[in-house]
Amino acid sequence: MIIAIVNPAACQQRGPEIANALLGAAPRLRLVMSDQPADVDAVIAAVKLAPPELMVVVGGDGTLLNILTRFERANAWQHVPPLLVLPAGHINTTARALVGGRRPAVLGDTILRAWGRGVRRLRRVPVQRLEVDGHTRRVGVTVSIGAAARTHEDYDRAMRPGPLGIVEVLARFAVQQLPRGRFRALGDVVLLDGEPVPLPRVTAGVLSPLPGFFVGVRPFRGVRAVASEGIHVALSGLGATATQASLPAIMRGHRPPGANLYFGRHHEMTWRSGERSDIVAVDGEIVSVPPRTSVRVTQHGHVRFLVWRSMPRSDG
Repeated sequence: MIIAIVNPAACQQRGPEIANALLGAAPRLRLVMSDQPADVDAVIAAVKLAPPELMVVVGGDGTLLNILTRFERANAWQHVPPLLVLPAGHINTTARALVGGRRPAVLGDTILRAWGRGVRRLRRVPVQRLEVDGHTRRVGVTVSIGAAARTHEDYDRAMRPGPLGIVEVLARFAVQQLPRGRFRALGDVVLLDGEPVPLPRVTAGVLSPLPGFFVGVRPFRGVRAVASEGIHVALSGLGATATQASLPAIMRGHRPPGANLYFGRHHEMTWRSGERSDIVAVDGEIVSVPPRTSVRVTQHGHVRFLVWRSMPRSDG
């Protein structure tokens, strides 16, 4: 059996088209078309009783984040089935990295028909758990901190309906007049796998098993595939002004002259927030962090994702 969860709120007007394509490609498919948390919890309860051979997630990064987090909260992490994520939301980082950016209805039809013929292109991908003050907040794929998370917040605000929206935010980027506070360092000493980060401070960072976290944004130079062990970590310790000026280049994978950057692969990152409240972005969703609070990001096992894009078996 195949289960498909279609988030109509993320798909906008494309939901019926995608649903019809999935049903036509997989006769044994059980379709759940809902954005209600109770419906997702009911699916998870059913998965625990009768594991499906594949679960199709139709939505954006936030839809996948919600499903992974709810598996964790239901104490059902060991029951997460193989996942196929189709790019049908506003932000589709994970889906684009794994299956590409074609129309989700076309991708769904093609991939499910291949699945029915016995094609199994599954890959174990690490996922991450965010804990704030010892409590699990989210389980997702990509985590952004510091200036990178605050940039996510700007983007999120820009996408909300309003008279200016994205035009205002782009104008602020263009003239480099974002508030200096957005580029402040994290509060206290940052640890990677229990050891201090080799930077005097951390002002921006991304943790992800993916080679990039936005379309055209590849912070991990030379990384072409999806990590199988450990999480790629890219950190900047440039100071507020330098981070503000260099962040666009860093996000494209370029190393500015004299830049104080760190790249590595780790399983855990911890720190304590400063005197001001802060945020962490998990798959683009903003999580609030109170002042003087312990924050921990850990590799939280693996999920088997269906991969349709051509990529090397390992990125070394």
